[in-house]
Amino acid sequence: MPLPGERLVAFLSDGAFEEQRGSDWAPRWWRASDSGFAIPVMVLNGRRIEQRTEISQEGGLDWLVKHLELSGFDPIIVDGHDPLSYAWGILEAEARLAKLVETDGPYPARLPYLIAPCIKGFGFPGAGSNRAHNLPLDGHPHENASARETFNAGARTLFTPPEVLDDAVRTLSVHTAQNRPLESHNALAVRNVASPDLPAPASISEHSPAPNCAMDAIDRCFTDIVRAN
Repeated sequence: MPLPGERLVAFLSDGAFEEQRGSDWAPRWWRASDSGFAIPVMVLNGRRIEQRTEISQEGGLDWLVKHLELSGFDPIIVDGHDPLSYAWGILEAEARLAKLVETDGPYPARLPYLIAPCIKGFGFPGAGSNRAHNLPLDGHPHENASARETFNAGARTLFTPPEVLDDAVRTLSVHTAQNRPLESHNALAVRNVASPDLPAPASISEHSPAPNCAMDAIDRCFTDIVRAN
């Protein structure tokens, strides 16, 4: 989590949504006094490797919005195929977080959460199907004329001339004028955190009884580390 004054945008996969999700609790513990702006962006294409995601099977976008609202988030839906829509969503999320900072609450804070519905493999052969993950063509383009034409048709649709990309890079590379650090110099990437002080486990004696169970021992160890740091 960024510190006050710092900003982070994290792009998430709807497939990874099915893994450990400790960040689901963020609205309950985030405070403007000790945390910066963290903006999650869920790329919602409904597919995980070669199968549908849990979100798509539960009900798709509508289900995810309700799920996030129940978890205390403030969903913002953007066009997952439009870079400008992503940029607008990030700015809108930052504006909502700024209001939370200005008023220092209310808490639990309804943290913005961007959802970007899109089609996996958008614009290319096999888009939206199992083929989009691995082998979108129906043959080897070197040996199969149909596969070669399919590939070239998709590539022509998605092709952006290099001079257009170069112009976009020049437009966005104004870090000095904006007093903005390079993306590679984000505070989370360059922060040098000191190693924690790890106290030795307390010896067991009549004055320090043994833990009741394994989890009790883990709790004791954790609280000792917190006190020491």
